[in-house]
Amino acid sequence: LAERMRSRLSHIDGVSLTDEGQERCGIVTFVAQQATPGEIKREMAAHKINVSTSKGSGSLVSFKARGLSEVVRASVHYFNTEEEITFFADTLHAFLATR
Repeated sequence: LAERMRSRLSHIDGVSLTDEGQERCGIVTFVAQQATPGEIKREMAAHKINVSTSKGSGSLVSFKARGLSEVVRASVHYFNTEEEITFFADTLHAFLATR
């Protein structure tokens, strides 16, 4: 499901995936040119989608090297569905398209 989310997000204009590593987990991080992580978090919450933001406390060296100050953090779990991933991506896309 996390890979499906990454795939969907990679097709949204202005969105850049920021999670690294050869083995990826269910935590998907990203930024968008059109809105701050805080704005995205508030918009998603308005649609009952929970995401968090991270300022890189556990990976400051990586954040600094990549010019990141804050990212959106979406955690996919085994109980999520493909329909929820689609709803997430569609909701984000619609929000960013208005900005």
